[in-house]
Amino acid sequence: MGWMTEDGLHEGYVVPVFADGVRGAGISGGGIPDDQVIVGSHYDDSDPSRPTTHYETRPAAEAIGWCIACACRDRSGLLLDPEKQWVSALLARVPSRSLEDVSGGRIYAADEDVIYVADGGEVEEQLRRRWTTEHAGGREALARVVAAQERVRQAEHELDAAVAEARASGAVWEDIAVATGMKRQSAHARWRDVGERELRAARRRVDAAIGSLGAAPGDVPQAEAMRARLAEPDVADAVELLRASAHSRRSDQD
Repeated sequence: MGWMTEDGLHEGYVVPVFADGVRGAGISGGGIPDDQVIVGSHYDDSDPSRPTTHYETRPAAEAIGWCIACACRDRSGLLLDPEKQWVSALLARVPSRSLEDVSGGRIYAADEDVIYVADGGEVEEQLRRRWTTEHAGGREALARVVAAQERVRQAEHELDAAVAEARASGAVWEDIAVATGMKRQSAHARWRDVGERELRAARRRVDAAIGSLGAAPGDVPQAEAMRARLAEPDVADAVELLRASAHSRRSDQD
């Protein structure tokens, strides 16, 4: 059984440990008896018609305990190098249930249960909690910080766009200040450039529309084409924005 952080970059799992430091796979299958622990494997395709996976095992009775390991990935989802992967301290194997103290790092398991020690129940829950506390919890919190910051950035972008739209529609800085709970001077200092960027973009759209026709004074067909071009949605919106801005500036001056 494994546990995954919300961002999918950390997967914790429990594996048996032997006296020489070798760690088992912590998985079953492949016809391996439950009292054996897989410690290695290799794929044999020497006979293409019958490719086979061979497993190296050790007796579960020789396991001295377990450790919690984590498959850690970078932000792009690539696994970190083995030496950068997190591994807990040894969780010692004790010979009887009466000596078990999971929170203290002592666990009992019969030989046939060595690879299943974290498959549900209170032991699994305490080991998962340990993984979270000692390693993954901080990473999950940072992932939430990143996600929250992205939401803040998006909200600020939407707020900037709303302020620009309000200004273009005739709202004065006092209106913006009341709507945002700020002082007029603060609102003006924060958003004065936002509206200017929108206006510059609008001017570029209108200038491009006019320039694309090459209209000359008194040229009636070109004038008709100009009216049609300025009525197109994106250009019409730009024209309206410029008109509203001019009206807003006059209101501010009054």
